[in-house]
Order: sequence, then C-alpha cells, then structure tokens
Amino acid sequence: MFTTTGRRRGALYVSWFLFLLYFIFLKTRNSDIRSADAVPYDEYECGCPRFGPSLRSDVLSLCSEWSSSRGGGQKVVAYSVYGDVTKKEVNRQYYSEIEERAKDVASHYEGWVMRLYHNISRSHNNSDLLCVLYCRYPHLDLCLVTHLYPPPPQDTRKEGHNEHDSMRGRISLHQNTKASYEKRLVGKMWRFLPMADPLVSEFLVRDLDSSILPREVAAVEQWRANSTALVHLMRDHPSHNGLILAGMWGGSRERGAANLTSMLHAMTRWPPRDIWDYDQMLLKRVVWPEVLDSVLAHDSYFCANPHFQSRHRAVPFPTRRDGRLFVGWGRTRADERKTIIDCPVQCRPRNHLDWRLC
Repeated sequence: MFTTTGRRRGALYVSWFLFLLYFIFLKTRNSDIRSADAVPYDEYECGCPRFGPSLRSDVLSLCSEWSSSRGGGQKVVAYSVYGDVTKKEVNRQYYSEIEERAKDVASHYEGWVMRLYHNISRSHNNSDLLCVLYCRYPHLDLCLVTHLYPPPPQDTRKEGHNEHDSMRGRISLHQNTKASYEKRLVGKMWRFLPMADPLVSEFLVRDLDSSILPREVAAVEQWRANSTALVHLMRDHPSHNGLILAGMWGGSRERGAANLTSMLHAMTRWPPRDIWDYDQMLLKRVVWPEVLDSVLAHDSYFCANPHFQSRHRAVPFPTRRDGRLFVGWGRTRADERKTIIDCPVQCRPRNHLDWRLC
C-alpha cells in the first residue's frame, strides 16, 4: 500500500514538473515572438533605445512615438520644463527637481507614466540631463513640444460631424499646421496636452517643484474610486486662492474625452502671453465654467467660500495633515509651511472636527 501511494505521489510530482517546464517554454516562446516584433525608439537620440511594437495606427499620442507605442489607456502625470539650466534659480527650482519627481511618481503612482513636456533641442546642453534621466527611469517619457501640433482646422469641421466627434482620436504627432504647441501655449501649459491625447485615460497636472505627498495620493484615489467627476482639483494652503491651481488638478478622459479635448482646443485660441499666472487665468476662463457640474474639489480653507464653489460642495482631504506639510509643498518652498493655519471647521471631516490642521 505504501509503495503504491509513493508511486502515485512520484507520478504526480513528475506531472507537475513537466507542466512547469511546458509553461516556462510557452512564456519564453511568447517573449521571443514579442521581441522579434519590437522596434527601437530613440527619437531624442539619448543612446538608450526603448523597444516596443511598431506603430500601425494613425492615432498617436501628444508626446512622442515611444509614448504612442505604449498604446491606449495610459495614466499620466504631466510636467513642463523650460528655461536656461545655467541660471542658478531655474536649475534649483526646476531642473534639479526632475529626478525627484521621477522617483515620486514611481513610488506613489505605480503604473503611471511621467511625461516631461519641454522645448529643448538635442543639440542644447540642457538635453544631456534629460537623456540621463530618460535612460535611468523607464516610466519617464520626454515630450518635445516643437514636434507636437494641433489638428488642422479642416479636421475639426467635417460636414455632418460634431466638432467633438471629429477631433476624437485624430490629434496626431506631426500635423502640417503653421505653429506647434510650443508657439500656441505658454510653457506652463504644455503639461495640459494630455487633455486631448487619445491614448490617455487619466492625467494629473503637477509642478516640478512640488513633492508628491501621501495626502495628495489619497485625495486622487478618492476622486478616482468614489466619484464620477470629470475633473479633480485641490486647494490645501491659505494662499491657494485660485479656482483651479495649474499644478494641482487632473482629469479623466474616460469620463469625457470630447469635452477635455474641446477645452484644450479652446485654450489654444487665446494668444500666449508672458504673464505669471496665465495658465490659471485660462483654466478659470475656459475649464471652470465647463466643469461646474462635474468637479471634485478637496479644499482645506475655501470650502465654504461662495467664490470657490461649483455646483457640488468641496470635500475635506481624507487624511490628516502631516505637521504643516501641504499638497503643493516642495523642498524649495520650505518657508510656506510657516503660514499654515487652522482650517475652518466647515472644511474638516465630519468625524474629525478636532483636526485643527485638517
């Protein structure tokens, strides 16, 4: 009896071993097939090509050919960078923060892509830094805005088609139009381009000099999981007195791709102006009126202020403030923590009215 049982066990072990070998063979074979079909992408000539499927579709991303090869459903955290890296303040506040944000995105938004929108040609000295980071972080995509164009006017007015429908999935990487997005949008607004990207499902617009805090991530997850709002925004400091802060908002194209595309298209009709908060001015004029019925705002200070209210009441942040840190804080903004004050009772979670620094 013992011998028979032992033989059965031995046969079972052999069967499982053979099945495992067969599974490994299939995985290896499929991997080889995928590798054979992959093509290299190194548009910025960094010397570290990435391999992906060849582009067989006319639906391209508003970033790069490599970004297009990632396919649809991309979740993107978008940043802009511009200016002369040799200037001490520009380097300290922006260029030196790129790697920190790449680490932040990898840690806090697993599976998301970090897009860096810029206008730095490969021949420029600043490009070496971008290449080092591009080669180091596979989730970092470089988006050269001088190569990104809006659709020609005729594509948005085809007879018998709604403007929104005709634009959906038709914005391409290299359209023969007069001006690229570099000329149509101020640098701070290049990071808005995922609004109209047919391969993006969700996007967050952020500032390079702002760290990603767990408090922010919790608010974003609450928006994604417990809300149907098209747009998400945050205000977490007494100085956050804008309707939509340009580096603290995001949107879901799954919930309204045509609307978001139309809003970006509308912003390009405004002539670029060298004004400090021009990006927030256009968010106020173009986006805010369109999302009053579909916005979720996490607000620590202005939740009861009629000026900041949409048609839905702002909600408290789901987590308690860590000391005097705030969403939008960064190491170059250390002094701003000193001006954090007690938040109004109306802006605290109902079950945590004792959170003075809510």
